[in-house]
Amino acid sequence: MFRPRPRTRRGLHRGVLAEPRRDGRRDARPAADWGMPDDPLSDLSAFLSGGEADGADPDVTPFAGGETFDIGSVELEAVHMPGHSAGLSGFAFDGRDGEEVFAGDALLPYYTPNVGGADVRVESPLAKYLDTLAGIVERGYTRAWPGHRGVIVDPPGRAADIVDHHRERTERVVDVLREGPATPWEVSAALFGGLRGIHILHGPGEAFAHLDHLREAGVVARDGTAYELVDPDADLDALFPDVSAHLRPGWRPVH
Repeated sequence: MFRPRPRTRRGLHRGVLAEPRRDGRRDARPAADWGMPDDPLSDLSAFLSGGEADGADPDVTPFAGGETFDIGSVELEAVHMPGHSAGLSGFAFDGRDGEEVFAGDALLPYYTPNVGGADVRVESPLAKYLDTLAGIVERGYTRAWPGHRGVIVDPPGRAADIVDHHRERTERVVDVLREGPATPWEVSAALFGGLRGIHILHGPGEAFAHLDHLREAGVVARDGTAYELVDPDADLDALFPDVSAHLRPGWRPVH
């Protein structure tokens, strides 16, 4: 067992404001690495410096996906669902008419979980999240119980909607780069406009996640903090799981 660090906003986003590491590892990726200007960087620093949580730090026992927990009337199976955060876990169980899942923030009913800024420790955040969504589709849960709002009655359909949303957002990112090289901060500004509070982190983090996904596929190249489009005719559909059979006609997630 181990004891986590103090629960401040800065602690939850450790490494965001640090200086870049010489070995280039992304677990200490700073906001400045996304091309964030000084003023919003200062605002973000002030925001992350507040919010000390009350109470003692918990003791934590790690577990792995596939482990089961007998809690009396039901058995829960741990399901690793990374992307929004590194260790996000769901818990699957036999429900009234099929398998259901406590999905946490991996699957939300009305808006899409942030990818890239919510937890800067995640390597290849969009790729990992797409794998999580594809896993939700494949398992065919009959209900999902999210970390926010009400029950999701068609988890595979909702997961497919979010995959489609990220496919569309990736195309918008490519369109921004057709105008010339841009940093994650500049791409974020084109996608989301002005940002405040935690969204100063989440906006460019989301832009970074999509740029990183494109870089890993060879569609864009990185030079310093800027990304340049090098394959303008790339097949973007190939970068996403095929969930077309589960899309819900007319449904548009809140982006």
